[in-house]
Amino acid sequence: MAVPEFDFASEEPYDLFIAAGGFEERVLTFTRRANVSKFSIKQAILLRYVTQREDNEPNFNRLMTRVKKFTDNIEIIDVDVRKPDKIMKVLVEKVHSASTSLNIRSAVIDISGMADVLICCCLRAADINRLRTSVVYTEASDYYPREPKWHDIIDVVENEDFEVMAEYLQTAGLEDIQIPTDFKGNNRPGYKACLFVMAGYEPNRVQGLVDDYAPNAIVVFYGKSPHERLHGRQWLSIKLHKYIFGGWRYRERKDISTLEVEKILDILENEYQTLRSEYDVGIASQCSKMQTVASYIFWKQHPEVQLIFTTPVKWESKRYSEGEGQTFLFDL
Repeated sequence: MAVPEFDFASEEPYDLFIAAGGFEERVLTFTRRANVSKFSIKQAILLRYVTQREDNEPNFNRLMTRVKKFTDNIEIIDVDVRKPDKIMKVLVEKVHSASTSLNIRSAVIDISGMADVLICCCLRAADINRLRTSVVYTEASDYYPREPKWHDIIDVVENEDFEVMAEYLQTAGLEDIQIPTDFKGNNRPGYKACLFVMAGYEPNRVQGLVDDYAPNAIVVFYGKSPHERLHGRQWLSIKLHKYIFGGWRYRERKDISTLEVEKILDILENEYQTLRSEYDVGIASQCSKMQTVASYIFWKQHPEVQLIFTTPVKWESKRYSEGEGQTFLFDL
């Protein structure tokens, strides 16, 4: 089933709204498009990044101003994505505190400005507090790297020129790998490890992930956008990661969506059922935010798997997505 666009004419109320104020333009889109007379919330939790404050703070302030049009009951949480267990603890507490006064016990989470680990922490906090949860997601209108630079970037990556590579990619290398306590899974003694990688456009981070995690096998999923104008980006992702997996036991899948959660889940389930008797599985979503939502749902269905997150040395805010596309709604 295709993910529907959010109906801004709908008057369905929500109790709790959760969003993050990142540097991308699309983090403001939902609150700008929402009609004050129709979109109803009682409380809001806004996440403010403590890292790269100079990049993120302007949009956080704009987000705060817009949310105040819907509610004055706003809780601010400072988040450091390098400390996911702390984020989880605070989120669970704040959502619980908010939920004590909720009537219909529903939450809408705008993931458009969230790092992958934040998405999963927010969804987990809502689940622990037994909220009926919906996700809204605004895509960008344009993504980096841009097509005129594709061959230049591929040449740099194939030559493993990491110093020059940092001038092209969206992040400046891998700083750390996190497996939050809630998502550590249940590794069985004596079983080999298989890493599911949903590859995006940051081979520098994936290289560090694979080297540090050191799995016995890898399944690489190259996402395909539902938009024909973006189909070439799958080819780019394949080219960018080609040199990384050569020394590993791996195979590829090129039929996974970047948006349609149910289809993503079907493919993950198919691969998992094939491998689970021989391997413990970890999932690293490195591409789209909706793939991260799917990986969380998959973890809920199979809590024995691990969810693995990577933190870059720095997000390059001037080489990220631009503009605003469609806004989608997914009910968990």
